[in-house]
Amino acid sequence: MDNGFHDIMMAWSEETNSRDIYTMIYDWLTFYKSEIRAKDEVDDIIWRMEQGDEIKLVVEDFVTGERYAKLRKQFSK
Repeated sequence: MDNGFHDIMMAWSEETNSRDIYTMIYDWLTFYKSEIRAKDEVDDIIWRMEQGDEIKLVVEDFVTGERYAKLRKQFSK
């Protein structure tokens, strides 16, 4: 399951366009939602995406922010 997560992190480190990373995050979250333990964080990210939060902010929060640290911890092994 975590291959997509690592792809997202690699895309960030390679300075891939935020819009592309945003799409990767959305696809990964919706595909693996039932397997991710940090349910509140997943729901929050998807809610922000559906509400139209700024793409760059959602991506930065997902990759580096404290807001989603629990989610990242599950996959950053």
